[in-house]
Amino acid sequence: MPVRAAVQGVNAARIPRLPRLAKSPELLAESVIDDLPRTSAAIRFVTEYHRYATADGEFHEALLAQYARMFDRGAAFFSAYADELEVTPRVFAVMLQSLILGLMHQSILSPHETSPQFIRAAFRALGEGAKRR
Repeated sequence: MPVRAAVQGVNAARIPRLPRLAKSPELLAESVIDDLPRTSAAIRFVTEYHRYATADGEFHEALLAQYARMFDRGAAFFSAYADELEVTPRVFAVMLQSLILGLMHQSILSPHETSPQFIRAAFRALGEGAKRR
């Protein structure tokens, strides 16, 4: 779901609210693991999509607006956990997206280095680092 969200957007209302944020990184990690591009066609699509997204000015502007909406929706979703976050809900949404895209690209470049265990650990670390102390 999160990787797909980078391309299609996601409706935060479809994501179940949890009583505490602590379980969210675990669920997100599993979703990212499920959605990583593995076939040559999927990898080609991701790389071509990002190249096109940065090369075409009009498309890039539309994509910036789409990401702004996505981050707004993420902020709205994570606002329920604001008292648990060290950063604002919007910053947390941007951090999550950055981690997801970074893991996706790294899995394309060095899949042996980005195992499911590695991805789970990355999300746990983000979740721990984002917690208010």
